[in-house]
Amino acid sequence: MATYSLANERLRALEDIEREIGAILQNAGGHRAAP
Repeated sequence: MATYSLANERLRALEDIEREIGAILQNAGGHRAAP
């Protein structure tokens, strides 16, 4: 089923993004950088 495969792919991409955000937040040391 193509729909299921596509949903699976998007879910995996979301998980990758979540991991990246987590790493970025850790690297920031908890303090916010000025924009």
